[in-house]
Amino acid sequence: MANNESKGGSKRGPQRDASSQKTWSRSAPKRPAHSRPNKLDLNLLLKSRTPLPPNADALRGVHALPGFKSQIPFAAWCVRLGKLKVLEQVIAKHPQLLRELGLNGRSVLHTAASKGLVFVTPLLEAGLDSLAADHDGLLPVDMAIKSGNKAVVRVLAPAGDLDSQVLLDYPEFVRRVCEGEAPRLPTRALAAVVRKVRLKVDARDTSGASRAAEASKIVTLVAALRKLGARPEPALALEVHALRSEELTRAFMTHGEMSSAERSAISEALAASSDPSSPVACTTR
Repeated sequence: MANNESKGGSKRGPQRDASSQKTWSRSAPKRPAHSRPNKLDLNLLLKSRTPLPPNADALRGVHALPGFKSQIPFAAWCVRLGKLKVLEQVIAKHPQLLRELGLNGRSVLHTAASKGLVFVTPLLEAGLDSLAADHDGLLPVDMAIKSGNKAVVRVLAPAGDLDSQVLLDYPEFVRRVCEGEAPRLPTRALAAVVRKVRLKVDARDTSGASRAAEASKIVTLVAALRKLGARPEPALALEVHALRSEELTRAFMTHGEMSSAERSAISEALAASSDPSSPVACTTR
């Protein structure tokens, strides 16, 4: 019995060295990071020369890096951090991981759309759906539109997509909107139109009458977008304010719906700006 207990003790845990009376245990070689599920060294895995684990389940649940709290699937991390070689390993060895979605319902293709064709192309070839929307109704192409990447927009845009024309064919966009066709995201389209003029006048360093003249060119378009559902967001009101055009301000503020809460938010935003006596500020009173 004593021998059995002795043997059992030798198998269980640490032993005592009679001479030093210190606890010791046999040193075992450390297992590679990818053999410890849910404790993966993500920084190590994202090195292009590190082979991915053969079991795809080990890569599920790897959703966080130090400093990041949001849950992001492994394939999306590869894209966000620019690890094309690792993404290619995922496509070749664990294509099922490409189907994982983030908490907001965004796919890895949503992430890739703002990074460039080098990431979008292999994902499309792997069969990802470019028309799959997230929980907010945003398509992958909407990420490319937001980042201003025309090359990706051309690849991802659905046939006849009006929103994409803001970047690809602006005159066509203007024509269709003024004829009454509503974009999928009218508020974003309105922001893109106003920002387009802002960038133009800022680049030329125009002021006064010249700035107002440029702004007057989009009055009809802004009025049409407001009627088609574009909301008067405070940040957008500040963009309009910067163009110093009473005509544009009137189109922005008086066409379409505006709740009392939106009007108050615009007033507060303008009060915090450098010039509360602007045309927009006067219109909100």
